[in-house]
Amino acid sequence: YIFNQEDTEAVQLRKKLRKDLKCNSFKWFLENITPEVVVPSEDAVFFGQLRNVQSRFCLTVNESTQILQFDFCTLFGRNQVFAITKSHVVKHDSLCIMPDDSQGGVELVKCDESSKLMKWNYDHLSSTLNDFTLKLIGVDQRKPYGVLESQGTGSCMGKEGIHMNSTLSMQPCDYGNPLQYWIFTHRLNDRR
Repeated sequence: YIFNQEDTEAVQLRKKLRKDLKCNSFKWFLENITPEVVVPSEDAVFFGQLRNVQSRFCLTVNESTQILQFDFCTLFGRNQVFAITKSHVVKHDSLCIMPDDSQGGVELVKCDESSKLMKWNYDHLSSTLNDFTLKLIGVDQRKPYGVLESQGTGSCMGKEGIHMNSTLSMQPCDYGNPLQYWIFTHRLNDRR
């Protein structure tokens, strides 16, 4: 669409009206009127639910214990919203996912973006899963999917089995294992 002089004047009139009426910003609206809406942070590259490719369950934060577990994916589950930032951390609100060396699992802790243990490579472009396997397990290839490899340990985050109560663990990376592949709901293209 090409703006002409009339369009430019109309926009200027709207901006003046908004200023004269002392309207609040859209950010204010999101924070005060619809606080239940989860908005990705400015540095988010991938955002939304983090679903295991093979089991199809979503990574979920137990709000009372802050423990990561799996549950059915829901449209309105704030506790299922994660983001990968430009600095390679996987965030849930102000908490970050990090390998738990003592348990061989994964934990949710206060973010420290300078810690290499909190940094992840999300290789969403190269998959060794063939088209047949992807179709067999029902992967929508239009969504970004890939493995989450810890920069601190070199191991990958994976699900121990296909059942909902299966645990999350750090495993040697196996790019042929669909239990180590994760799908994000959204890729935020304009933020790369």
